[in-house]
Amino acid sequence: MDEQFDIEIEPSLDMIVPEIVEPEVEFEPFEDAPTLELPFSEQELSELQTEADALDIEPLEEPEPLAETFDPIQEVPIDYDMVFDGLDEYDFDGINVNQNSEQLNYLLDGFQEDNWSNLDLDGQKEKILGLYDYVSERIGLESPPSIEYYQGEQGEYGGYNPTTNTLSINETMLHEADEASDTVAHELWHAYQHERAFNPQSPKDFQYQFGFDNYIRPGDDFDAYQSQLVESEARAFADQFRGRNSA
Repeated sequence: MDEQFDIEIEPSLDMIVPEIVEPEVEFEPFEDAPTLELPFSEQELSELQTEADALDIEPLEEPEPLAETFDPIQEVPIDYDMVFDGLDEYDFDGINVNQNSEQLNYLLDGFQEDNWSNLDLDGQKEKILGLYDYVSERIGLESPPSIEYYQGEQGEYGGYNPTTNTLSINETMLHEADEASDTVAHELWHAYQHERAFNPQSPKDFQYQFGFDNYIRPGDDFDAYQSQLVESEARAFADQFRGRNSA
């Protein structure tokens, strides 16, 4: 019997990788290649260089820093106490609340005591909303505040919050019709003052800004609170409505 053998053959690289033959590439030179010609001859260049060497040119100096070149802007002081010195009455920036007197009289008629006392809470709020819409339109508020009601203490009628742009009204005091209309007009004028103070364009706008930045609270000095421009003007604006709804 013939013997069988298992023979293991290791392949060589010559057996796996075929021989790579690089083709021969012949390069032919460019024919009629363009020649770069200088606009000046060597003699002209030499003459230009001689003239340049003869020029007396001083080197540029480094510019001074801007902070040293310009003087700082000086603030112009405003004497806020003198801005409206001698003002006997307020013109409310030409805003005429009587532009539509017939509509205003109709709205204020609902705040007369006999009519107001016969309204339930929802009816009173409806009258307040009607007056609110009228006054906001006459003033020309860019962003009229929202109205919110709350249960507060006696003698507290409401207020305006510029941070939330909210007009707050105390439901506890709605039994007083004249104070209800007064609160709407008074606080909406504060909203107008704050809009003007936020983007001041006139001396009066800056007066508003100064007044709110240095606001005097009634608990600190009641007389000064009453006499400061932002409060005295708001009271005068609201008085235009108070005297009419009690007729």
